[in-house]
Amino acid sequence: MIQRFLHSINHIETHLFTKLSPDGIACSAHVSTYHYCRMFRALVGETVMGYVRKRRLSIAALRLLSEDVSVMDLALDCQFESHEAFTRAFKKMFQVTPTAFKTAKYPVGPNYRKPVTQQTLEHLQSNVSITPDLITHEAFTVAGIRSVYNQENKINIPQLWLRFLKENAYFSTHPDVQAHYGVVNPINYGEFEYIAGRSITSKDTIPDGMVRIDIPARTYARFTHAGALLNVAETVSYIWATWLPNSEYEATGTPEFEHYAVDFNPYNQECTFDFYIPVKEKTP
Repeated sequence: MIQRFLHSINHIETHLFTKLSPDGIACSAHVSTYHYCRMFRALVGETVMGYVRKRRLSIAALRLLSEDVSVMDLALDCQFESHEAFTRAFKKMFQVTPTAFKTAKYPVGPNYRKPVTQQTLEHLQSNVSITPDLITHEAFTVAGIRSVYNQENKINIPQLWLRFLKENAYFSTHPDVQAHYGVVNPINYGEFEYIAGRSITSKDTIPDGMVRIDIPARTYARFTHAGALLNVAETVSYIWATWLPNSEYEATGTPEFEHYAVDFNPYNQECTFDFYIPVKEKTP
């Protein structure tokens, strides 16, 4: 069944810029439309046509960065009936209009919808909590080292962790240390400050060269990631490109964080940790 499902994904990719329907896609998998749509949501976490729209918009974003193409042409290629409808959908997904996106050459960011692969399915079914826990986390303080990243250089974050773990022996014997935290603080579209650190009490002093950040109490969607850090991109993509747009919540734009056990090793192939995404109910 999974191979037939993946065949239907290939059918979508092959016909992405032609008229697609749930009936035709289900037919390519040789199952009924009813069962295919239920299977798609269970495996991927969203509706099949929602996935199709995001794939079209994702390719459109790449074309805006690499081609001299008009917004109207992209709208028609993506099967939208008007420039306005395409612009609304694009802005909803990427937070900026297509014109602004092209002019500023924004990175596509975590909202970019990659095509589903067998690896994606295996990861979502085995290593990610598809439905997060919604919790209120108490306020706490993190101290650590910081750097600024974008979508291109964020692959270097493990190196920041290695620096932190190697250079800050201060924490190894500190009695109030409870956990590691990776704090993500948005700066602007596609760029963010990342702090690799540990929890401290409000009265603690911190070593020179380190920063502290106070995280207020608020509601978070908590996702669990299991397995190698190499697969984190799949988890992040699911959170931002699949779960959040299809949920009743929206991100607050305030710092999010990752929670690690105190013996965290960024190169451990079997690590388990949690993502905490600050959310609020969507406004009508």
